[in-house]
Amino acid sequence: MNIAKIIAKRNCGQVRLNYCTNYDYSLDELLTGFDLKANQAALTEINAKEAVDIITALLWKGLAYNSEIMPLAEAQGYANELVESFAQIGNRFFTNAEWQKYHEASAFSYHSFTDATIDGGIMVTNANSAMVFWVEDED
Repeated sequence: MNIAKIIAKRNCGQVRLNYCTNYDYSLDELLTGFDLKANQAALTEINAKEAVDIITALLWKGLAYNSEIMPLAEAQGYANELVESFAQIGNRFFTNAEWQKYHEASAFSYHSFTDATIDGGIMVTNANSAMVFWVEDED
């Protein structure tokens, strides 16, 4: 997987893709380590398929203006690649909103983890490591 290509293709806002060894850190410690706001209570646990759908939505269109960044099929391919590259038994997936519904929703709520106008992503944890894919867009 070419992480630099994914980041370059999502050519608006900022993309955060971090990975670290997990020494049984709490979710708040991991969030802080990934330079996100510690707010474990605002995270929702999801499954791997939902994680793929969320990453797809975040790559496909911008959050601030809903404009297409890349074709949907390309975004799905990158999302599948990203989640599969981290596939491990015992993974737990977390997000701050149902981003897979964002582009079609008339009302939407989320919890911000950065100082950006709007931000969202997923965090994956297991016994040995943690990864975060997060995007930030400005209005």
